Amino acid sequence: MDHIIELKKQRFRFLEKLYEASKGDSDTFFSPTKIFELAALSLEYESGIVNHLEDEGLIKRVVISTGKLRHRRYDSVSITYKGIKEIEEQHFPHHQVIYNIGGNYSETGRVMGDVFKDIQNATVINKSLVENSFNKVKTEHDEETSKALVEVAKFIEKSKNPAAGVLFDSFNQELNKSQPDKSKLKSFWEVLQNALPSIATISDSVAKIVRLFA
Repeated sequence: MDHIIELKKQRFRFLEKLYEASKGDSDTFFSPTKIFELAALSLEYESGIVNHLEDEGLIKRVVISTGKLRHRRYDSVSITYKGIKEIEEQHFPHHQVIYNIGGNYSETGRVMGDVFKDIQNATVINKSLVENSFNKVKTEHDEETSKALVEVAKFIEKSKNPAAGVLFDSFNQELNKSQPDKSKLKSFWEVLQNALPSIATISDSVAKIVRLFA
């Protein structure tokens, strides 16, 4: 039992150091060995810890094999949005956190409503990215803006415009970073508006979104 507890601690330590090294950026990759060194962990557990965290969806791994040096493999890992959430919930337990529960969201354990019901089976937009943005904006900004994001998601999903869906996913990926680049958010949004001009018909929601990068 003590061995299992220690292994769990090492997995969390690795994830924590990956979060710190990447500054919460899911697009930044590191060698697993480098993170083990930063976390002062024994390399004998490297493969097992990395495999476990990847299976849990907390990290993603890129493996590059070369035709030289006996097909040497180079591994790089980055933290996922799920991994970021895991760390931030541990480090900021007293912050308001909104969890999605089967399409509903709850605030301090109280179910508030099925705000995602119209995108439950979304095929144009990435529902999980919308949920992450909703939670983040609800916590860091305000409830009205978080709801505006969902309204925009519903509109794009209903439009069946794949280009708009891809652009909105890119917008949400940037928004979910620990320090979103406002110039990128603005660029994604402007191209999205060009791809789907009719989005102007939901002007109240659009105005709230624009405030995120104004």
